[in-house]
Amino acid sequence: MQMAFEDFRPILSGLVGGAVAVWLSSVLAGRMPISFRGKSIDRMAQENRSAIKVVNLLGLVGIFGALALYQFLNFAHNDWRPLALGFGFAFSAPLIWLPLSAVAANRHPAEALIAYAHQQKMPATILLPLLALGLPTLIFAIWGFLR
Repeated sequence: MQMAFEDFRPILSGLVGGAVAVWLSSVLAGRMPISFRGKSIDRMAQENRSAIKVVNLLGLVGIFGALALYQFLNFAHNDWRPLALGFGFAFSAPLIWLPLSAVAANRHPAEALIAYAHQQKMPATILLPLLALGLPTLIFAIWGFLR
């Protein structure tokens, strides 16, 4: 039995994608800040530890909530609205919760976002625009449910 290139293409694609992800993460690791406004990144991470845990939990709620909508409310598997709602919620939660929790604790809102980016091991200049895509996704999903 001879295997065609079409049989190996998904494996090859996964290997190339994984190699690119490893290379990109090593390049981006050098762009991580070590301090912000005179405060070390470790101190900011410690001060915002509980807010980051809440945001991570909210992210899980968003993703598993979307899966639950498909499972328990019998949405079609090709219906985009539950997935958009879950990911929109998961991506926009950090942009809403982290600055609010920092302000409530009398800290600069950017400190919480930078600490979150550090915890995610991604530069804030890349993470924040990705998270910002969650807000229109969430709004679009809510609009899709309401029409």
